[in-house]
Amino acid sequence: MFPAQQDTDEQLVAWMRTNGLLPGYVLDDPELSEMALELMRADIRVRDTFGYTEGATVDVPLEVLTGAGDEVIVPDAAEQWRSLARGGYRHVELPGGHFYTPEIWRTLPTRIPALTPVPAG
Repeated sequence: MFPAQQDTDEQLVAWMRTNGLLPGYVLDDPELSEMALELMRADIRVRDTFGYTEGATVDVPLEVLTGAGDEVIVPDAAEQWRSLARGGYRHVELPGGHFYTPEIWRTLPTRIPALTPVPAG
């Protein structure tokens, strides 16, 4: 069962812990736990409110970052985005699951080239 918008903080933390989304260093730090809850609630809002419009495309370069072990999103999510990209597309698979580790977060600026065109294809 996936989390819902009306779940309490305790229910969301329990779900994230059960599914391996909250490592010990996050659980041990109240600020990181709060940030994880905010991110999860944002994910749930997007999941529950996004509606695809038939024929819609994205005309800007698109880079999709996914976690290699992410079991929260559907396995073909990156390919679904590829079908919408008209301005270039790149998929980067990062180590880890749905939430990135501090080590991955620190490398993100080097992985996202500012204003660099993404090759078409």
